[in-house]
Amino acid sequence: MQLPFSKRSALSFAVIVTAFAAFTGASVGTAANTAKVIPPSPLTSVLAQVKGLTIKGGFPNNPRDTKLRQINVGSEGAQINVYSSLSSFITKPLTDLWKATFPDITLNFYRASSEDVSARFLAENGAGTKGADIVESNGSTMLIFQHDKNLLVPYRGSPYALQIPKQYRFDTFTSARLEEFVVAWNTNLVNSPPTSFQDLADPKWKGKLALEPTDTDWFATLEEYFMTSAKPKMTQAQVDDMFKKIAANSQLIPGHSAEGMGIPYLAGHPAGSLLFYDFLLSPFGQKMLQQNGVVPSNPYFPDASFSSHPFTVKMDIRPIVANWVAWNKKYNTVIQP
Repeated sequence: MQLPFSKRSALSFAVIVTAFAAFTGASVGTAANTAKVIPPSPLTSVLAQVKGLTIKGGFPNNPRDTKLRQINVGSEGAQINVYSSLSSFITKPLTDLWKATFPDITLNFYRASSEDVSARFLAENGAGTKGADIVESNGSTMLIFQHDKNLLVPYRGSPYALQIPKQYRFDTFTSARLEEFVVAWNTNLVNSPPTSFQDLADPKWKGKLALEPTDTDWFATLEEYFMTSAKPKMTQAQVDDMFKKIAANSQLIPGHSAEGMGIPYLAGHPAGSLLFYDFLLSPFGQKMLQQNGVVPSNPYFPDASFSSHPFTVKMDIRPIVANWVAWNKKYNTVIQP
């Protein structure tokens, strides 16, 4: 099997998996029972200043967000640091819209793979260094960060989050957009496309498929689906055999898009954090995502890409993350036997 990703990416992935295993283990009692020291929330003072202010008038010209802007400009250096693995297709429209809306606030936007975003965030946190004001990564990663207790501030206070379905709202992060896993192919090269996952196990696809090496949540969801809901259902042995054959046909290509954002305890510009949070969750930000090919989490901005309503398997990341170490070990066994 070809592994066309750099040693740097592999090392980054290994560091993150090690960290995940450590604090996921702690959440189920397998690590040392050392009480975590929860830092003070950087949001307390700012939230007190915007308490009772409404969003009447819409984003950004409403009392709440006007006040957040004033605080950031007046006492936080008029800047905000965002770490995100958003696709490069959406980065420019997002930063352009921010600059047009807030020309007086500099948006320092660090865009990288989800593995690199996570590695940088964890390294800064471990060193006690203030860096990110917003961290955005895939939902499973964000939920693992939440389990660690001392990385992300519990926050459900954005008034714009009320339009986001409850399943996309968590104690320390909210999904501004949804991630959809699809099977896609080059129509110029594939005349007879696959019609099932079983087709992808055919040796004729050797070296022609791509798998993401950290998509443990995708793997866990599909395994559960094939064994419990598919018609006909598959046995464990059949599922294992199918995925191993698919992996044998595949190259491993790293790359994630983000789907959840949270505020770190070490945020140095808390008013800026809250302002960006509101920006991306508001109809103002959700419309921008929709117009640039991203699926917003707000159902009032439906995705037109799948208007034909293809068969969809829905993912619940909560039980997957609760058993993350076991699922991650199994997926790695499949893709790197």
